[in-house]
Amino acid sequence: GMLTLPSGVTSILVDVGASVLTEFAERVVQDPSILAICFEPLPSAYEEHRSWIERQPPHVALRVWLLPVAIGPDVALVG
Repeated sequence: GMLTLPSGVTSILVDVGASVLTEFAERVVQDPSILAICFEPLPSAYEEHRSWIERQPPHVALRVWLLPVAIGPDVALVG
């Protein structure tokens, strides 16, 4: 299937290694035209982000896509 951008999104912010709530949170809350795609492989940081997203109103939460993966030049499996 294809991914569909939420209505009104005109900009995408990619946050690689989102760590502990970087600037994406404030920007997504303030600007309804931004979609944040966040990559966070560390389980504790991922959980913190997921929990924050869960507490947001739907119009904010739908514009934060959080993926529990790392981005880098090599392919690797972490187990």
